[in-house]
Amino acid sequence: LSGTVEYYNRTTSRLLLNVPVSSTNGITTVFRNNGEMKNSGVEISLSSRNIIAKKEQGLSWRTDANFSTLKNRITRLDNPITSIYKREVGTDFYQFYLAGFAGADPQTGEALWYKDATKSATTTSYGEAQRFNQGSALPDFYGGVTNYFSYKGFDLSFQFFYNWGNKVYDNWGPFTESDGSGGFGAGSKMSRLTYENRWQHPGDITSVPKVVFGGTQSGLSNQASSRFLYNGSFIRLRDLMLAYSIPGIWLKKADISEIKVYVRGNNLWTYVKDKRLTMDPEVPVTGDYDQRPPVFKTFLAGLEVNF
Repeated sequence: LSGTVEYYNRTTSRLLLNVPVSSTNGITTVFRNNGEMKNSGVEISLSSRNIIAKKEQGLSWRTDANFSTLKNRITRLDNPITSIYKREVGTDFYQFYLAGFAGADPQTGEALWYKDATKSATTTSYGEAQRFNQGSALPDFYGGVTNYFSYKGFDLSFQFFYNWGNKVYDNWGPFTESDGSGGFGAGSKMSRLTYENRWQHPGDITSVPKVVFGGTQSGLSNQASSRFLYNGSFIRLRDLMLAYSIPGIWLKKADISEIKVYVRGNNLWTYVKDKRLTMDPEVPVTGDYDQRPPVFKTFLAGLEVNF
């Protein structure tokens, strides 16, 4: 068993940020060196020789693994910056700041929001819902585990990647899950999942408000809120490869040193913790989906010849 354990603590100053300014200037934001942040965490890398072949062509097994954490904190900022994130001293740079969605009223189907961060009271008026911190786009930890097996010319390897504890926001949710507010407009659609789980009758327990052509609650049920915020934790089978090397004794007469045939697959399986999350959980550090195409599932077969 071998490996490394490292701790890092890095400060970045004079950050170039888009800072809001009064629109009376003719613009709404300017770039300015305005802030400082600190990133810290632990990085662990391990490699183990689980089975060492006692003879050529014997069974061998090796495991490589890594684990990382990241804690981000803003340590200096001239003025707080608020969008779907709340950026102020003491928070991390990707802290989501949204109204809290409380589901659909079982009796009326109207959308409900929490009035504040205590979640002790709800309202059907979006304007009465205070925004509050809803979690970060940064994961608590992430890493991967890869296993390598070899036996009598066969090689098998597979890698799992994991990312845990972050939030993912569907910033197109207000349009693609319109609750009918967009009518038949090309930019306002509704997924089959939302349609089939919508509120329909008094007593229905669902997180999807009633659907009304032209808008529910004046179209407010699809406003930016935690309704479109998901747990982004996932585990993915990133890579799987099976190969076979033809015995060298068969290749001597042809002056070939090695022939290997292999099949390989990428992103073959993914476990997603949040069952409401139907899009690919692997998003950029910003945590926003932004209608990006999913990570592709690929298959590859190959022949490698060395002389």
